[in-house]
Amino acid sequence: MTTLTDTAARFYANLADRAQALVRKEGPGVLGEFSTAAAESYAAEVRSLDAHVKSVIAKRLPWIVIGSVVVLTSAVAAGVALGNALIALVIFAVGCVILARLSPDMDVIKSAKHQGLEHFHSCIRAELAAEQERADRQQEAANRQLEAVLAPARQSLAQWQVLHAHPDQQPYGVSALGAESWVRDWMIHMGAENATVTRFVGDGGIDVENQHFIAQVKHYTGTVGVAAIREHIGVAAVDAQERRPLFFTSGAYATGALEAAERAAMPLFLYSVEEGEVTAANSSAHVLLEIGLNPSWWPRR
Repeated sequence: MTTLTDTAARFYANLADRAQALVRKEGPGVLGEFSTAAAESYAAEVRSLDAHVKSVIAKRLPWIVIGSVVVLTSAVAAGVALGNALIALVIFAVGCVILARLSPDMDVIKSAKHQGLEHFHSCIRAELAAEQERADRQQEAANRQLEAVLAPARQSLAQWQVLHAHPDQQPYGVSALGAESWVRDWMIHMGAENATVTRFVGDGGIDVENQHFIAQVKHYTGTVGVAAIREHIGVAAVDAQERRPLFFTSGAYATGALEAAERAAMPLFLYSVEEGEVTAANSSAHVLLEIGLNPSWWPRR
């Protein structure tokens, strides 16, 4: 017959299982204010505990009633037969001890309920820590794999840059044409061999080019809108050499422009000739900053 101690142990085990499931489904947000999902999980397990306790009590109650009658009858009968009330009391006491062992220990269930919520919190925290540890290990493994793939490209880029210096800072600024020349020099520094500034008139929206890339350079403090990005994507789409489009601005990019470029996998860069810096504005640009602008260096898929 299942004891209530076993029932309480199963209650704790079920809470641990629910904690694991919650963390896998809900993530770190399951903590904090103790979200609705966590509260519902705990309440469901308490209802299950109560139902099981009622079942145990229902099964034991007839035996307790019958045992009580037997103990009382036996004590009275023995006392009358032997004419000794002390013997009757001893028999009754022994019977009560046996009945007490058959009776459910409700204190175990009360303690389980009282400590259950804190136990649930502890299980969630432990599972979160384990989940974070697993995620960290996976990330470390992914980083090692990525580093192994990128290391040759970085080495090639570093060797190239020994002989192809980064363009100097221009603390007093430059003209639009000067910005195109500065970006050209930066592209060469990043491995874009033979990059040149195109003719100022009739360049088809291309400001700097080489055999692999076509770049547009916006030298202003405004925001590049989605129309300019789509236009440059279109220019690349009809390029006879199927070169990859790049976009540079000294200003900023509108949200729509970032989204359009991300869908087209077109790298977007922000540059400052005054600071002598070029930074990535989207994920594609981040990759190129790592591996350079020479496709022969890039990791093979």
